[in-house]
Amino acid sequence: MDRGWPLLISPHVNKNIDRAVLPFMSEVRQVPLILPDLGLDDSTLRASMWLVPKGKSVYRGDRLLEVFAGEVTFDVVAPESGVLSQKMVDEDDRIEVGQLLGAIVASEELN
Repeated sequence: MDRGWPLLISPHVNKNIDRAVLPFMSEVRQVPLILPDLGLDDSTLRASMWLVPKGKSVYRGDRLLEVFAGEVTFDVVAPESGVLSQKMVDEDDRIEVGQLLGAIVASEELN
């Protein structure tokens, strides 16, 4: 599971990038996938099931992760179109409001 990822990767900032790659690389914007406040007070929240594999293209509003809150199931949806690049929680992990669940590499081409 990937744990450390930059919010912004830029060839102008990262000096370790191969110089041959620089002409083909543009800024990559990663959009964090955060668990929103579901309005539940004392419910234990668990990541139930990822609905999209890492590396798959997603569109804004696509269901990405099911979250159990007691006997209720909620869906976490893609905030932007792109590619699901990171999964920061495993299925059945206990999670909290505001927690980073994953990330999407934003893509203007998918909008």
